[in-house]
Amino acid sequence: MKRAKSFYDVQRNYPGTWAFPALPFFVWCRKAAQVLPVDDFELVAAHKMSLSKWKMKYPDPRLGLINKTVMYVKAKYVVQEINTDIFKNPKTLNENYIRLQKHLKDKSNNIKIPKLLKHWEHILKWPDGKAKRTPYTHSPLKPHKEHIAMRSFEYIPSKSFLKPKNEDMAFKAAFAFGKFQEAFLDMNLDQIKETIPNFHDIDSRFSQLENAAKKDVIGRMEKIHKEVNEVLKEKSLWGFLSQEMKNCEKRIVHYDTKISNILFDKNHNVKAIIDLDTAMPGFTFLDYGDMIRSMCSKSKEDSKSINKVKIDKALFEAVTEGYLSATEEWLTLNEKSYLFKGAMYITLENAVRFL
Repeated sequence: MKRAKSFYDVQRNYPGTWAFPALPFFVWCRKAAQVLPVDDFELVAAHKMSLSKWKMKYPDPRLGLINKTVMYVKAKYVVQEINTDIFKNPKTLNENYIRLQKHLKDKSNNIKIPKLLKHWEHILKWPDGKAKRTPYTHSPLKPHKEHIAMRSFEYIPSKSFLKPKNEDMAFKAAFAFGKFQEAFLDMNLDQIKETIPNFHDIDSRFSQLENAAKKDVIGRMEKIHKEVNEVLKEKSLWGFLSQEMKNCEKRIVHYDTKISNILFDKNHNVKAIIDLDTAMPGFTFLDYGDMIRSMCSKSKEDSKSINKVKIDKALFEAVTEGYLSATEEWLTLNEKSYLFKGAMYITLENAVRFL
């Protein structure tokens, strides 16, 4: 693919690029133009600057909890900036994805993931070699050199949802995640690397909470000490159960089984599974548990009305039936025995994380 030789080549191809008034952005452009493909450069520039004339041409970024994503529908692909504060090694992230993608391609199954088209990294160094305060990073108040890690995927026309519309949709979502696990049963676990160390290790999460509570850097403990003490009461029990559950079989799992990570067609049939950043060797019951936690509540996932956070029995049964229908031929009795514990485990873990 043709690459820009300099910032000025991009300026000629995309009139008006030079007009951005901010000097830091000019420096960023000059550096970025040396490493980014020309047709990607304009997308990245649109992603970096929230100017009205760009918004006329591009959709607003789809800001996920972790990564930033821009859909370029006309060209039928998606550009995503990886949050390198969370994913310290983007190379591992992309290598995992490529291996998962190849494995699915070599098999005859109905599981689809968006094709990874390109990926690239670059550390933008300022002319004087010093770190600057810049608004174009994930941590705008923290001065540092910017490590940009980006990638592009095929665009799949589809719909996505934050909650199941009905029991049928919940069943289909759970069935799809079960079949996702099944597709990688014959894959060597060593081929997929851990992307976030101790991601679902509740002992590690409790330690992080205790350290944060002790330091109380921003003075929150006065307001939340009751909640912190409440979850810490569970430490010994769930620490024991955590060790016990680790005796289960390890599989390649998704580890972020929210319904928003499934793309549906207009008839609410599953088209693809997305967001494989946390796909790694792990435990099936935690995938199931996260489905129960995220799909089966009667209230929104981030609801502040605790008294309204209750399990919808119909959705619970639909998710359970969908998952077991997909995994009945290979899920062991040992794994099945931990499914409900997995739902409690993942719910407590998230409470600990977000305190």
